[in-house]
Amino acid sequence: EDRDAFFVADLGDVVKKHIRFLKALPRVKPFYAVKCNSSKGVVQTLAELGAGFDCASKKADAENFITNRMVLRIATDDSKSSGRLSVKFGAPLKSCRRLLEMAKNLNVDVIGVSFHVGSGCCDSKAYVQSISDARLVFEMASEFGYKMWLLDIGGGFPGTDDAKVRFEEIAAVINPALDLYFPEGSAVEIIAEPGRYYVASAFSLAVNVIAKKVVQLDNCGSDVQLLKKGLYKVEEKETVCTPMSCGWEISDSLCFTPAFAQPSI
Repeated sequence: EDRDAFFVADLGDVVKKHIRFLKALPRVKPFYAVKCNSSKGVVQTLAELGAGFDCASKKADAENFITNRMVLRIATDDSKSSGRLSVKFGAPLKSCRRLLEMAKNLNVDVIGVSFHVGSGCCDSKAYVQSISDARLVFEMASEFGYKMWLLDIGGGFPGTDDAKVRFEEIAAVINPALDLYFPEGSAVEIIAEPGRYYVASAFSLAVNVIAKKVVQLDNCGSDVQLLKKGLYKVEEKETVCTPMSCGWEISDSLCFTPAFAQPSI
């Protein structure tokens, strides 16, 4: 039967992941990255467990933006992550002082620091360095009269146990770094934005395989599964290009669409 692809979800696995997170990172409150998987079952389950939610859509931001409070996002070393984000987001340390000064002049209340080591990070040391950098920014901010109280350590946590670095291994280096740079009693709230961590192992995709063949690559056989065309929207209408009505010039800058993401297949 020709049926569409569908996901099978184990919400019990999501519950186990939440308990596991709280046990491994007791000082960090998770805010689930809804853009990772916005399924109603996942959101309801995490809401009942008391998790927070990281909503990054343009519509959600517009509806919830009611103050001039801001968080300064810093760049990280995401060279060992499958989805690198610092090329688009995050200020290098050398720019933070200038940004804080500008914020002060504009009467913007900078309440904390955030970072993201990249999606699918396999280098636990990246978290340690980023936490250390965040401490430096906190100290810079105090020079301008800011009393920061929020640290967001982002996401990047592995969602399966067969990852190069297990979640508990990452937590084992994050906790000492937090105790060193942001000890208990420092009045700093610490949060994170786990996404794939919660849902990667909980969801399985069921699809129709319409053909199968073996491809010889360097004398080693490799199975190739052929899926129904259209599953990844390859049948969308063609876009006809027309000459631009205005002038143009070539730029060396990198440009990304809002929906840019590293390929996963």
